[in-house]
Amino acid sequence: MQTPSAESSANQIVDIMHRIAAEHVPAGAQIGIVMKFEPPTVQIAVNNIVLDEKQLYLDQFLMSGYQRSTTGETSMSNVNGNVSLGNVSGTLSASNIIT
Repeated sequence: MQTPSAESSANQIVDIMHRIAAEHVPAGAQIGIVMKFEPPTVQIAVNNIVLDEKQLYLDQFLMSGYQRSTTGETSMSNVNGNVSLGNVSGTLSASNIIT
């Protein structure tokens, strides 16, 4: 019986570690507590673990001052054909989402 090489043994250990870690990855969204929010410094506690800005991704729409405008046209069809609803426009402002 031949002894496996050190590289082979190390690869097997890494494979086992990845398999175990993959089984313990939380699924879906997590709810956390904002500990500090002074961009660019951010700290959020999730499951008693404090995450900082290096470990988090915050979409721009969560930031104070974010604004987005859109315009377009919509229509809807009914039994008698197409009914035009006209132009639609709106603005999303996130001045108080995270403060």
